[in-house]
Amino acid sequence: MGWTIRGEHIVVQQPFGTQLVSELYRNGLNLVPRVLLREDFDYGTALDGSRLQIEKDRYLSVSSRLREGIRSDPRFKAELHHTTWWLLGRFTRAVRGLEAAAMSSNVTPELLESTLSLGDQALALTEFNGMLPMAWYRERLHTLAGSDGALAVEDFAHSAIIPHRTLVYRAKLQLAIRCMEDPAKAHSHAERFTRRYGYLEYSQENPLLPSPAEDTGLLLQEVQSMIAGTDSRRELVGIRARRRASRDRYHFALAQIAATMERQGEAPEAIQNFVSSLALISLAATEEEYRHIWQARLWRTLRAIVLGLDFPLGLVSRSELLRATRRRPEFTPVWR
Repeated sequence: MGWTIRGEHIVVQQPFGTQLVSELYRNGLNLVPRVLLREDFDYGTALDGSRLQIEKDRYLSVSSRLREGIRSDPRFKAELHHTTWWLLGRFTRAVRGLEAAAMSSNVTPELLESTLSLGDQALALTEFNGMLPMAWYRERLHTLAGSDGALAVEDFAHSAIIPHRTLVYRAKLQLAIRCMEDPAKAHSHAERFTRRYGYLEYSQENPLLPSPAEDTGLLLQEVQSMIAGTDSRRELVGIRARRRASRDRYHFALAQIAATMERQGEAPEAIQNFVSSLALISLAATEEEYRHIWQARLWRTLRAIVLGLDFPLGLVSRSELLRATRRRPEFTPVWR
């Protein structure tokens, strides 16, 4: 997204080539004070389907409170953990429900609106990474540098779930192995892949568009290139090793920081505070990867609904989509 200062305001422009997705991200940003601070006010004012205008003073106040909470407030950090997983759990269940309704051609306006509303709330979490006090982290890590040098912020950016791009790449490697071992069933193996993983490679410009990985023919061409130029089994071993190394590096880094602070005579409360602040870097990485997976499933389901209602993928708005489901309650979503 693009942030532009205009006098006493900041205008945030969503970059997506589809109004429906832009509105979701715009609404998510507007809900940041409500979701992350539990305050009863919006962040700004919607200018149109993709732009939000925020007063500079409000932006500075909200961002300052978020960063200060991460730096020094144990209760805020505990609530942030709870809010993140409580909200992502609700979002997951909502996407599953809408997906099931679309597959059975039983999408109601009420179900669609409630799912989109939870999508708004879940997308407020996109500000999680943006609010992390990176300069403070780096300064503190530099101050606590031991004989081996300072730890990097990246040492703590471990996602507890496998990143979605790695998930897709691993699945392609596994598909390549299956196609080598049983070439007669290559097409059926590829179709299974497109159903389970293809939607995860959605376009950043227009997430509602089908991805190349959902095209069986294009996927098989890519797999043939992988077979010719990649040792798939070795790559799979490498993925597992890198995941273990990331996990071990994260836990070692936390332990190293705690031990260094203890040696330097810092109070247990100060140690716990900084370690819990560092752990939020991992939570932000995990949240982003988890949310990407379920957003992708929402984009795939919304695509089927939009096509079933005969709208172009890039132009339909949320209000138009809801009105159409009321006018045509018996419509059939189109999965492709």
